[in-house]
Amino acid sequence: MIVVMRKKELLRAKKTQREEEERHEEIEREKKRRQQHKTLSSAKAKFEEDEVRRFVEQKKREKEEDRAYLEKLKAEIARDQEEKRARTASELPLIAPSNSTSLPTAVPKTNPTICRLHIRLPSGQSIKGEFGVNEPLSAVMLYVSQNWPNSSTFIDPQSIQLMTSFPKQEFTSEDRNRSLLDLGLCPSAVLMVRQIPQ
Repeated sequence: MIVVMRKKELLRAKKTQREEEERHEEIEREKKRRQQHKTLSSAKAKFEEDEVRRFVEQKKREKEEDRAYLEKLKAEIARDQEEKRARTASELPLIAPSNSTSLPTAVPKTNPTICRLHIRLPSGQSIKGEFGVNEPLSAVMLYVSQNWPNSSTFIDPQSIQLMTSFPKQEFTSEDRNRSLLDLGLCPSAVLMVRQIPQ
């Protein structure tokens, strides 16, 4: 009888010990789970913070690149206009001096017949083109698609959206049949290109 009672006590003691060990293991597992969750949350927060910082830095770089590029194009346009004025002045016929004190006759202002466009692609590369002032905007879209650099595939002109930065204006499908003169792109302008997914 005593032996049976001692065996029961031993069994109860082992059961109590096992339950205590299991409770301790469960506490340790919960601590580890919380620590892992905390580590993952911290890593996720750091990743999101890094992503935001990279995005801001990228936008800042793009803005600086756009500003530098536009300054360069403005300088090129100014140089082209100066060269054009110089050529026009050199082509004017020489007028013999007159003793008359009458005022000089004003040279009539001619309307532009050529529209010179500087077109910047999403890659940062640029192309230039000359168009008739009465050509539609769709002609520029076709020209861009046919002169897209390093492209082995067909670029659909309908996937090309054109816009200006100064002043900011995005041309829509309703503008495709309007003339470059009507859109205010003559005698010269800078256009930016965005490729719309089809």
